[in-house]
Parts: sequence; C-alpha cells; structure tokens
Amino acid sequence: MTISKFSFGNFLVYAAYILFAIGILGAPIGAFAQEASKEDEALFVAKKAFDDGFYEVSIGLLDRFLKNYPTSEKLANAELLIGRCFFQQGKYLQALQRFESLLKLPAARSSYDALFYWMGEVHFKGNSFNKAREYYLRIMREMPHSTYVPAAYYSLGWCYFQENKFKDAKEYFTVVEEKYPASPQAMDASFKIIESLYNLKEYAALKEKVSGYLLQGNKDSSSTAYLTFYLAEAQFYSDNFDEAIIHYTNAISYTYDEKIKALSQSGVIWSYLKLKRYQEAEDALSHIKIESLEEKSQDSLMLAKALIMVETNRTNEAKNIYDSLIHSTADQGVLLQAYLGKADALYNLSSYAQAVSTYQEALTKTKEDTSSEFIEKLHYGLSWALLKQGEFKEAIKEFQKIAKDSEDKIVKTSALCQIGDAYQDSGEYASAQKTYDKIINEYPDSLYSDYVQYQLGMLFLKTFNYDGAIMAFGTLKKNFPESKLADDATYALGLTYFQSQDYRAARDVLESFRKLYQSPLAAQTLYLLGASLYNLGEYDSAIEVFKDIIPRLF
Repeated sequence: MTISKFSFGNFLVYAAYILFAIGILGAPIGAFAQEASKEDEALFVAKKAFDDGFYEVSIGLLDRFLKNYPTSEKLANAELLIGRCFFQQGKYLQALQRFESLLKLPAARSSYDALFYWMGEVHFKGNSFNKAREYYLRIMREMPHSTYVPAAYYSLGWCYFQENKFKDAKEYFTVVEEKYPASPQAMDASFKIIESLYNLKEYAALKEKVSGYLLQGNKDSSSTAYLTFYLAEAQFYSDNFDEAIIHYTNAISYTYDEKIKALSQSGVIWSYLKLKRYQEAEDALSHIKIESLEEKSQDSLMLAKALIMVETNRTNEAKNIYDSLIHSTADQGVLLQAYLGKADALYNLSSYAQAVSTYQEALTKTKEDTSSEFIEKLHYGLSWALLKQGEFKEAIKEFQKIAKDSEDKIVKTSALCQIGDAYQDSGEYASAQKTYDKIINEYPDSLYSDYVQYQLGMLFLKTFNYDGAIMAFGTLKKNFPESKLADDATYALGLTYFQSQDYRAARDVLESFRKLYQSPLAAQTLYLLGASLYNLGEYDSAIEVFKDIIPRLF
C-alpha cells in the first residue's frame, strides 16, 4: 500500500487501523490471540474501518488480507466486504464485478444470501428493477431462513414503489411490518406503507393508518410531524378542508424541517382556496419559504397564486403567472394547467383570438396519459372561444369531439346541448332540432332535459311553429315544475300565445306568471299582458297594467 492511493488524512487513518491491529494502540494482542487467529484480527480491523465509513481504508486492509491469507476460510467474507465498499462509494460496476466473481468461488456458497442481496441492491441503484427483483426473490425462495429476508422484502417494496406500482409496493412493505416487526427496516416500511396509500389515493385507509400510529405515542417530533402531515393530506383529499388546516398547522408546529413546514403551509393555502377563503390563502402565501420546496411544489404554489388572482378579479396578473409557468416548468401536469389557466384568463379578458390559439397550443402539448377530463376542458374552452368569435362551424366541431369521445353521460349531453345551441344561433334550425331530439331520445333522464325542452320551444317559436312551441314549453312546466327555467318557460309560453294571436290564452298564462314569479322578466311580462288585454278590448285593465310597468323601468 502506498500513500499515493490515499489522501494524507486517509493514510493516517489507515496507519491507525494497522497500529490497532498489532496492539500498539493499547489493544492487548494476547486477548485477540486467545479468541481469534491473526487473520480474524486483520479482518476485524478491516470491518471496523468499513463500519466507521472509511471505505478506501477498508479496501486497502482487505487487499492486504487477501495477499497475506490467500487460503483463508474467510476469503469470501473479505471479497464480499470489498464489493460492499465499492457499493458505498457509488462504484456500482466495480461492486457488481466483485460480487459476480465471488459467485464462482465454492467457498462463497454460505454467503449467497448476502451476495444476492447486494447484487440486487446494485441493480436497484441502476434502476434495473426487474433484475434487482430476481435476486431478492432468490433469497426468499432459496434461503427463507436467511437474516437478509426482511431486507429483501423491503427492497422488493422499494422496486415497485420506484416504478409507481404502489399496490404491489404496499404488499411487500406490509410483510416487513407484520412479519418482521423487530427488523431494522420495519419502521421505514411503515412509513412507506403510508406513502403508498397516499399515492394510491386510498385516503380512508391512510387516515386510519396514520391515526393508529399517532395513538401509539412515543414518536419523536420528526416522525410526529411526518405522520401529521400525511393525516392532513388525507383530510384534504377527502374534502375535509377545515380538518386539513388543523393538521397542517400542527405539523408545522411539530418540526424544524423547513421542507415539511413549507409543504404544510402549501397545504394550508390550498385548503383555504378550496374553502373560497381567498384573503386568508393570500396571507398564508406571503409567509411561506418557497425556496424550501422542490421545483414541482414551487410550481404548485404558483398555480395557487394564479388561482387567487383569478378569484379576486386580478385576471391579468393571473395570466402573467400562467405565462411565466409555461416558460419555466418542467412538469407536464403543471404545464397543461398553466396553459388552461392562461387560455381561460384570456377568454375572461375578452381576448378570444388569443384564447383560441392558447387552447389549441395546449391541445398539442397533451400526451397519451393526459386525463380525458382535462382534454375535455380544453375542448370546451376552445369551443366557447370560437363561439364568441362567431365561428359556429368550428365551435360545433369541437363540441362534437367532446360528445363523441367522452364516456361521461353528463359531459356528452352538455356537449350536445352546446351543439344544438350553436346550430340554433347560426340559424341552422333543422340541425338544431335534430340534435335536441337526439338528446331527448338517447338521454331521457338527463340533467339537461328541462333545458332541451326550453331550447326546443324557443326554436319552434323562432320558426313560427307555435303548436310545437306550446307543446315544448307546456312539457317543461308539467314535467319539471321545480326547474330553474320555469319562469322563462312560462313567459315564453305567454309570448307564443301572443304571437299566435291567442290573446285569451296569453292573458291567462301571463297572469299566472305575475302571481307566481319574482323575475327580471316582470316588465316584459306586464307589457305582453297589457297588450293582450288591449287586444281583448279590456282597456281599463290594460291601462292599469301599463301603469304598473313604469316604476319597474327606473
């Protein structure tokens, strides 16, 4: 061994271990001689260097051991330890080569469990999870009584966790927790179960698991903060936002960890947003240390800030935040949210042409794993922006894509309603009627049934099909007495009778409207009622009605 292989500091450490081995540092060599051979002593010192984290020193001592004791029964132990030194130094290829060469030695058979485990760990570090699993499973199948079995189960869980296969990960972590509670991996396995449940969105199970741990007590402050944070997350995603705020706040008070604090503060902000308490959300935002968050969490916080701007009528500021995120984020989900937010902001600012181009650009950024719900939102926004520009045909095409691709009946019928309305607004009444009829026939129990009846009535009224209009408005009033469109339908029915010159029926309907509804349509209703009375020759009554209109105009 030469000094050139080490720093001077490591050389001093190496020298200290050599001195320790020969007894100069006060370890009585006689005591070692009574209990172990010289080679055991040499291996002991090398292992001590490894345990103390002096891996280069340990390699030097182990190389010396192999040179001095080439026929030792401890040869496999020394080779395995050298491989582990390389592993701890991040020299995974050298570690793997050492382990693979050791497999060829007959003397290594008793160490196969350790070899398989560390070979698995090398492949895990290289993200070769399938290969890593092979070695962990060999331990469990071929050496079920090995002390490495709990660690193999734990590492198997980690393989699946890294691949986002959280259900499988949870199963293996649960084995460690339940079958090997005294193992060094048991506590970490419990925490990984919590994270797996969180990623599986099994929030009820997550609440139960975390609450159970917290009730056990005897947790240090960092563990309590970690558990409380996940309890807050479970409450948040269960829509219990007030409870979430309480637990996020508790997590903040339990820890000095700036990351946990910042994540909890971010949770508080989003909880306030969900509760529509925008001023409190903005106040909380001003106290968070954004630099303590990872990039993805920082992006999420910027989305929260933009949402605050939207909800407090600072639309232009929101647009600027979304625009900044589009140019800075590396996260696909955040990017699409930013595109949608920017497009919606442009729409609300009446910049419809820019909104159209932004929705269209966002659609080019979607991928196969983009949720259909999100894509529908983009198509919806694009459709409405096109409508605002008077591009009815293009708008209809977008609505048709939604109606065709969506698996949600509510979304389908909503899109079909928009198609019918667009046809009606563009004067294509036959196509509009065909679309409304399709909704009535294919989705008779739709939430939009009353709306469709109303729009059909209006279509018939526009095309002077008074009988059809009377039937449509009458059906709405009869079948949907609690409809929010009941007053509009009653007024429209009165208007239909008036235009068809059935003034007596118009009078009766409009009189009932006057008694039943407090509506913005009151002035128009009174005018039609007065006109109907006039045409019936009931002049005194007509005058009284017309007089009643005047105060409503001011």
